[in-house]
Amino acid sequence: MNVDSVKKNSFRLSLKMIIMSLIGVFVFFINVTIGEKRTIFVGHVSGFLTTSLFPVLPYIIVIIGSYCIIDIVKNRSRDEKNLITIILALCKIIGFIFLLFVILGVGPKFILDEAIGLFVINNLLIPITITIPVATLFLPFLLDYGLVDFIGVLLKGVMRPIFKCPGRSAVIAVTAFLGNFSVGHIAVDSMYKEGKLTEKEAVIIGTGFCTCSIGFLMVLANTLGIMEYWSFYFWSSLFITFFVTFISIRLWPLNKKKDEYYVGVTPQPEQEFKKNLIRNAYITGLTVAANADPLPKRMIFILKESFKILAGLLCGGMFFASIGLYINQNTSFFTYLGYIHYPFLRLVNTPDIAVAMEASGISILEIFLPAVIAGSQDIALQTRYMIAVLPVSMIVFLAGFIPCILATKIPVKFTELIALWLQRTILTILLAGIIGMLYF
Repeated sequence: MNVDSVKKNSFRLSLKMIIMSLIGVFVFFINVTIGEKRTIFVGHVSGFLTTSLFPVLPYIIVIIGSYCIIDIVKNRSRDEKNLITIILALCKIIGFIFLLFVILGVGPKFILDEAIGLFVINNLLIPITITIPVATLFLPFLLDYGLVDFIGVLLKGVMRPIFKCPGRSAVIAVTAFLGNFSVGHIAVDSMYKEGKLTEKEAVIIGTGFCTCSIGFLMVLANTLGIMEYWSFYFWSSLFITFFVTFISIRLWPLNKKKDEYYVGVTPQPEQEFKKNLIRNAYITGLTVAANADPLPKRMIFILKESFKILAGLLCGGMFFASIGLYINQNTSFFTYLGYIHYPFLRLVNTPDIAVAMEASGISILEIFLPAVIAGSQDIALQTRYMIAVLPVSMIVFLAGFIPCILATKIPVKFTELIALWLQRTILTILLAGIIGMLYF
């Protein structure tokens, strides 16, 4: 539908845009209380389904994971072949085998250890198995009816010079922060394949804004005993995360990404308006709402796309988390890895530096483990704060984030993600260390 047709049908399209977008805002952004729990609607639905389906969820995980293996075998000759691709495919296959071992109760002793196999399934795989499909079903309300494009036009003047991203990325950032990184990755993947984001923009948003949820921040704050400083912790974490992104997009590897669109897609860049910004933003939103696919069709499509991502995430996450936990139980590898960060921890006068080193080293594996390590020890408040900020701002980790983003079409390499982990961890240590020194 062209602009003239949109103006003629503006009242009907306005209702469509406003109602559908408000549903999306309510589902993802508004905390509601049901029973004794207060969270966003998606969180309530996910919690209900997790409780109801908990006994059968491990078997559901195996069924979904089997799709990943079928996909690897089916497309083994079609996909691009390089060493990293082959290694990641093998990791997913081994991860699926680990799943079978735990479900069947047979196999190597280490994977059957409750602190490894069952811990990974119950604390990592089960939550994402429910959260991703539930959030995916509601994503079209946010993405397809003009809200993202309306806000994008308004915020382009801010997001473009600061983060080199379209204004649309602001909504994705908030969505990820209220949902989790996987929801953000699915949204970015969808927009990239539709021609609404370039390669550079997709990677920046996928690695710079798709972090853990507010709910997880509360878990970190409680675990590390800093809940009484919640407001300061929340807003400073948000600031540090975005400031680290502001710096990292000007460094390798993000500064070398190309401003090219997904192969074969028709580019749909944000329009530039010099005047009547609000009016033009509204017309842009109405045009998107007018051209939206039927909701059931769109839901089925995005659910199908997210299923592929979820399958790869489950198998990859099972492998990396299990192996990482085993290594941490039996070696000092992650403590030694933390020595990379020693000069930066010392630079900001971090108390209890040995604990901070271990926490920063193990952060590459899983984002909750640093809090587990530090929360059980009597350490300075400044160090607790830094370790609480680290998983939020660092973002990149092997047990979930890396398998998830690599399962999408977002064009980023494994080696680039490892570089981003190191880069973002160092920047976070410096910023959180300075802010922690000044505040505590």
